[in-house]
Amino acid sequence: MLWGSTNVVTKGLIAEQSPASLLFVRFALATVVLVALLPRAGRIDRATLRDGLVMGLLFAAGQLTQTWGLMTTTPAVNAFLSGLYVVITPLLAGLLFARRLERSVWVAVTLSLVALAAFTVVPGGSTGGFGPGEVLTLVSAVLYAGQILWTGHVTRPQRAVQLAVVQSAVVAVTMGAFALPGGIQMPARGSWWLALLYLALVCGALTLVLQIWAQVHIDPVRAAIVMCSEPLWTTVFAVGFTGQRMDLPLVLGGSLSLAAMLVVVVPWRPLPRAAIRRVLFARAA
Repeated sequence: MLWGSTNVVTKGLIAEQSPASLLFVRFALATVVLVALLPRAGRIDRATLRDGLVMGLLFAAGQLTQTWGLMTTTPAVNAFLSGLYVVITPLLAGLLFARRLERSVWVAVTLSLVALAAFTVVPGGSTGGFGPGEVLTLVSAVLYAGQILWTGHVTRPQRAVQLAVVQSAVVAVTMGAFALPGGIQMPARGSWWLALLYLALVCGALTLVLQIWAQVHIDPVRAAIVMCSEPLWTTVFAVGFTGQRMDLPLVLGGSLSLAAMLVVVVPWRPLPRAAIRRVLFARAA
């Protein structure tokens, strides 16, 4: 839900700040808050530094490409396309960790591709077709999938804060490097600073710790599916607060994306014959 609100808030801020400047300030503030929590969480060892560095680089690249994509797409379309990591994650898991891919995964891939076509290339839709913004957002989905898989591979309950500190710091440094050539831009109004603080503290520091801690308890594929409710919340916020029009391509694409998520997460096992007979006889009676 929190990441779903991020797209709507960011869409307004990037009109005043470059994407790299916005992300630098956001994660620099998040890092300061997380560092304040670090003394109670323990020190950062070499393994945590290495693991957090990989997490940070993947997350930074995902954030940057998604934010660049947001400059030429609507918040809802941006969120739906980046949400395709729900399908990309099990595909990468099969390729990188030799996990067997079930038939439902391929069904979900097909549904997601049809959803992509529905809300990007349908004539007369408000999405404007498939352009550079959509391509960048799809790249971010691949990067997010990699970050989710790596997080699930290295996370431990006792070092959630340490990993969040390293990841946030890496994102801040990476974004600062991108922002420096053109100059780091700061918000000019108090309301923009409030929005930026919301992104940094709630949608930055808090969500990083929550994701890392939660992935101790659930596998990466299930984590991706749970987090992929983000597009639903983006659409809710976009329609409720920015006047985003709920046209047919968006509804169709969103419905197919939801169907893909359900196909991946729901264990579609055939009913035992005894259960089927009970249902039939009950209806006959």
